[in-house]
Amino acid sequence: VFHFATTSSTPITRSIEVTKGLIRTSSKEVRNKLSYTLSLESSVTYMGASATAKAEFNQEIETTTSQSSESSWSRTETIQFTIPAGKNYKVMQTRCDFRKSSC
Repeated sequence: VFHFATTSSTPITRSIEVTKGLIRTSSKEVRNKLSYTLSLESSVTYMGASATAKAEFNQEIETTTSQSSESSWSRTETIQFTIPAGKNYKVMQTRCDFRKSSC
């Protein structure tokens, strides 16, 4: 967060704002597919001759519905540090990414 080295004989005061929390993301998806075929066939025979006619219709409909949401929980606070005179002072903060399983 910060690094400070004092060379003076008096302590130094520093304040920083720190935000702690997490963000939760959720998503879901639903797919629906509808297919149908309509077929019509007709045959006619007349005096030894025959004729056939056929018609076919295909239709496919696909719909997708998706939803996602994000929730955030956090808290910000101010922390005051007193750096002793003549000291090398370092303040660090850990960050954790749960998707990568590393902190």
